[in-house]
Amino acid sequence: MSVAPFNSHRFGVAVLVSGLLLAGCASSSASQPGSVTPSASATPSDSSELPSPTPTRAFFRTPIKVTVAGDPLGLVVGDLDGDGDLDLVTINGDGSVSVLIRSGIAKFDRLADIREGEGPGAIAAADLNADGRLDIVLVHSGVTDAGTGADDVIVLLGKGDGTFTKLVRPSGVNAQSVVIADFNGDHRLDLATANDGDHLSIFAGNGDGTFGDPTGYPTGALFSSGVATADLNRDGVLDLVTANSLLGKGRSNRTVSIVLGRDDGTFEAPTVYPVGGSQPILPVVADLNGDGAPDIVTPNAGPATGNVSVLIGLGDGGFSPAVEYPAGPSPHSLVVVDLDGDGHPDLVTGNAQAILFGVGDGTFEPKVDVASIGFGLAVSTAIDWDNDGKIDLIVIGDQLITLLFNAVVR
Repeated sequence: MSVAPFNSHRFGVAVLVSGLLLAGCASSSASQPGSVTPSASATPSDSSELPSPTPTRAFFRTPIKVTVAGDPLGLVVGDLDGDGDLDLVTINGDGSVSVLIRSGIAKFDRLADIREGEGPGAIAAADLNADGRLDIVLVHSGVTDAGTGADDVIVLLGKGDGTFTKLVRPSGVNAQSVVIADFNGDHRLDLATANDGDHLSIFAGNGDGTFGDPTGYPTGALFSSGVATADLNRDGVLDLVTANSLLGKGRSNRTVSIVLGRDDGTFEAPTVYPVGGSQPILPVVADLNGDGAPDIVTPNAGPATGNVSVLIGLGDGGFSPAVEYPAGPSPHSLVVVDLDGDGHPDLVTGNAQAILFGVGDGTFEPKVDVASIGFGLAVSTAIDWDNDGKIDLIVIGDQLITLLFNAVVR
């Protein structure tokens, strides 16, 4: 069984995202096109070779660590300079963006730090203007300790050499997370954001890297920390899932909202499902039981619960009641990946340092603690980084990007 998030390119979905965060304060900013050239600031690990095959806790080789200027909160992977190698871009807690151009399995020749805003945010990547070059979308929502911050959508249009041209527009929505897809079927990529508020927002793309004004759709929640997209009812139209983390005024906490799409690019009223655990963060959509219907997993960061919730999809946009699995204290992130190569999706959490191996029917074995993932870190990406046929992990946090090479014996 193939294990992959439901971000099929037949819907124009470019990349799922990454980015947590938490309070927002809107401010206005005029559009400011300009040229951005990174300057060196970060330092990589001294090692340019793969680590020893000796496994860490029998799951990973000794990790390779790369230091970045800020504390990374989100990461995207793609070929920024056209050389066929996958490069890395992170958005950091101080609002900066780190660009790492890969020159080997575990080496980065050129490291750069771009100052793009203040306060935390989220990041996504896609070719927004159809020029064959990878572009970056950043959303900033929040204030720094100094009381400053911008509620912006920032687009970095790739030049094909690892540098970018910047476009800035105010978002006005206190965005916490972003996903890129073609929601209205016009073959132009749009943005969907989860917001600090009772709605999600759609920014229709113009096809040139710019976007129209946001259109809001209710979520039934006061605060949505994460958003994902998939065709949940298998009607050929993309739908949206938000993870909702705040309680008040009769709105829902400890929930996910299902917002089904219409073929004209608009969305229906939400259906809200409890997840059980407190503070669900970033929803992940994948087929966990091999029936072809998208399922949902949320890491629940509340310290009182320390679990993940699994909602099995019925194929019509509805979901079975959530089943909770202990995952250790405050899991803030999660990836779905077949880590051991048995054809069954597994769950890997950050912060909680846990792996839950899948049985194949949508259920999971008790968690296995893995110290090498690191407390305080977020598991960001699962990819075969060293081309050995095994899926590896890229972990972010604590001013580090950590490459964990899969050493599971099949």
